[in-house]
Amino acid sequence: MRIKIFQSPYHDPYLNLAYEDWLLKNITGDELIVFLYSNSPSIVLGRFQNPWLECDIQKLLESDVKLVRRQSGGGTVYHDLGNLNFSFIRPTRDHHKEINNQILIKALEKNNIMAYSSGRSDILVNHNGPKKISGAAFKQKKDRSFHHGTMLIDTKLDKLNGLLKSKHRDIQGKSIASNPAKVVNLKDLNPKLLAQDFFDSLKTSLEEFYQTQCEFIDFTTMAYDQKYFESLRYWDWLIGETPYFELSREVLGLEIELKVKKGKIHELNLYSEDVFAMLLNEVSLSLKDCLLKAETFEQIEYDLLENFCAHKKELNIIFSHLRSLDLFNF
Repeated sequence: MRIKIFQSPYHDPYLNLAYEDWLLKNITGDELIVFLYSNSPSIVLGRFQNPWLECDIQKLLESDVKLVRRQSGGGTVYHDLGNLNFSFIRPTRDHHKEINNQILIKALEKNNIMAYSSGRSDILVNHNGPKKISGAAFKQKKDRSFHHGTMLIDTKLDKLNGLLKSKHRDIQGKSIASNPAKVVNLKDLNPKLLAQDFFDSLKTSLEEFYQTQCEFIDFTTMAYDQKYFESLRYWDWLIGETPYFELSREVLGLEIELKVKKGKIHELNLYSEDVFAMLLNEVSLSLKDCLLKAETFEQIEYDLLENFCAHKKELNIIFSHLRSLDLFNF
C-alpha cells in the first residue's frame, strides 16, 4: 500500500475543499491519501445544517470570517490558522475511521498528550473534565470515502466560542443540529508543541501502523474542478441548500410567521393590531418566493415604498422588524 501525503500551501477554505474533492475523485488502487491544510478564519457548516441555528450571523458578517458549507454531514466547526485540518481518503473497502482515530491518538501520545476517542467521531482529553480537541465528519461513496476533521492546536477559542452561538432558538426545521462541546487547544496541554511537531508525529504514526514509508507529493501536481470551486462560494450552495425551516416571532407588536424552503420564502404571515391588514397582506404577498438575499429584500422594500408612499411610516416599521430577523443579510 502507498501512503501519499499532500500538504496544501493555501488557506482559502473553498479552494482546500475543492482540492479535497479532486483527491477523492482521483484516488486509485491500493493507496491512502492524507490531505493536510489550514484555513483562514471560517465557519464550516455540515452539508445539512442551517447557518442561522449554528452561528451568530451578525457577528460573522461584521468580521473577516468566511461562511463555508462542506459536502460531508456532521456539525459546524470553526477554522483558523491555529487549527490543522486532516483528511484520510481511501477506497471504501479499506476505509476505517476507528483506525484513523487511533493513528491520530498515537501521534498525540508522541507529543505527551494522552487522548481517547469519544466513540462517535471526536477525540477528547481529560483536562478539568472531558475536553474536545478534534471533531470529524465523513463522506462515503460506493467505491471511495473520506474521513476529515480538525485538530485544535492554537485556535482562537474566544472567537470560536463567540461565533458558534445562535440567536435563533425559535427556528424549527429539518436541519442537523451540532452537539456543542467544551474544547481545549493542544498548546494548553503542551505549551512547546508546534504544528510541525504534530505533523511529524502523524507521519511517524502512519508509517508505524502501516509499516511503509509515506510519500510527500509535490503540491504543484494538484488540480481541482474550477466549476466546483466556484459553486462552493455561491449563495445557491451556502444558503440555498439550507434545509426547510420555520420561524415564529413577535417583534414589537408585529407577529411574524415564516416558512423557508431552499433559501426562499415559501410562506409569510404578518399580524398586528397597529397596522392595516391590507398593508400587511401586501408585504406578505410581495415577499412570497423572495430569496433570502439582501439585494432582493431591499428591492421589494423599495418597490413597496414607491407604490404605497402614503404608508411610508408603517412600511418602514414593518421592514425594520423583518430586517431584525437577520435572515436577509447575504
